[in-house]
Amino acid sequence: MNTMLRMAALGLGLISLLTAAGAEAGGWAPPQAVVPPSALHGVHGLAVLDDRRVLAGTVVGNDMWEVDRATGAAKVYIPAPEGQADDIAIGPRGELAWTSYLQGVIRYRETKGAPIRVLAKDLTGINSLAF
Repeated sequence: MNTMLRMAALGLGLISLLTAAGAEAGGWAPPQAVVPPSALHGVHGLAVLDDRRVLAGTVVGNDMWEVDRATGAAKVYIPAPEGQADDIAIGPRGELAWTSYLQGVIRYRETKGAPIRVLAKDLTGINSLAF
């Protein structure tokens, strides 16, 4: 066994001993949740929509969420697959643009309820954008 493997095995053994000793002495407790779970599947992009709402984009969940800043209530704003958002930008007239990192596209919507358009595609790993 090479030196690195021996050191790793020794370290893991020492951690196991210390953890077991701490648990037996009453000095260790299992981890507890700090905040309740979220409906979002990870947040990758954020944009302040107005005084009351924030948009939260998720790449993994493939959708964009609207979050009420006062209550924390969240609901899908743009569903999958078009809602996949890594970065979100709100334009001067309220237009919305976002990057879909895994899909390699930039999407755009002029106003709420307007059709979603693809402005650019074949941009694997596209990340940031701004107006």
